[in-house]
Amino acid sequence: MAKIPDESPEDFLVWRKFGRTEWDDIYGTGLARSAPHKDIKAREQFNESVAQYREELAAKPPEELEEIYREEYDKWAAEQNEKAQREEDQRFFNLPSAMPKYDHWTKCSHWTIEEAIALSLGRDPSAVKWEYLKPITHSSAFARKYEQRRDLATRAVVWSQLFDPVLPTLFLAWAAKYEIEVPPELIAGVKKFGGLIANWKDLYDKQTELVRTKESTIQQLQDALDTANRSVCELQAQIDPLQHEPPHKEESNVSRARAAEAVEGKERSLVAALVFGMAVAKYRHDPDAARSPTASMIASDLERLGIQITDETVRKWLNEAKEKVDLKRTE
Repeated sequence: MAKIPDESPEDFLVWRKFGRTEWDDIYGTGLARSAPHKDIKAREQFNESVAQYREELAAKPPEELEEIYREEYDKWAAEQNEKAQREEDQRFFNLPSAMPKYDHWTKCSHWTIEEAIALSLGRDPSAVKWEYLKPITHSSAFARKYEQRRDLATRAVVWSQLFDPVLPTLFLAWAAKYEIEVPPELIAGVKKFGGLIANWKDLYDKQTELVRTKESTIQQLQDALDTANRSVCELQAQIDPLQHEPPHKEESNVSRARAAEAVEGKERSLVAALVFGMAVAKYRHDPDAARSPTASMIASDLERLGIQITDETVRKWLNEAKEKVDLKRTE
């Protein structure tokens, strides 16, 4: 493509009209004495025509000259676009042999990332590869589009948003999430043979987070039980000396027993409140339900941690807490 003069609108218009801005060199360093006479005459006539056209342009008002320049520039730009499109249409990736066979690719259990990118652009991966497109990214709109989409996909692989190879359903879900255009035939075929197109990565992450929350709740229950057990041990250590005091103490055995019972009852209420609060807040326990699965759920989760507590034991604590805890609930 010819270089566009960029010195002034006048130069551009001269270049558009004559194909060059002046004819001052036939052989590169000035007109040789041995040049044919007809070449000398042609040079003089050409330069006279250029000079006359420049005078016409110089005589025009700046606004009119700008308008002429803009119209001519738009024509030139349209011509260049048409030329580039003709060249693009003739490239290998626009040939019939480069069109994808969806009936095959939509049945595949997985795609490589490169295959997925080509298919998402409506091309057959066996014919259109990055190694063929990389050298022409500066001159081909399609090659640049492939490069940009490839960049997005490879970055997604680094952060485990995609995988290589990747499930077709996962890739299409990723494309939909980021509003990346994909041929309808590809989507329809994957839905037909591959099932529901859903972002399984997001679903997996949500399920993982749910498991982590559940494990955190179990750990909180374990910590609460450990704290309550330590408190019971500390209080028992305070009670033991009182139980072994000599008979001459003013406090009778009956009063000592009642004091110990009062302390133990307070600790039981504390443990019951902890268990009951965790059950309501984390396991959605309904104390008024005729048959609640909460006790089984808690016992099962504790068993996973190696803590053996029966459903009946958990249910006993929940029932005891129901009577002792003043639970504030809203409808």
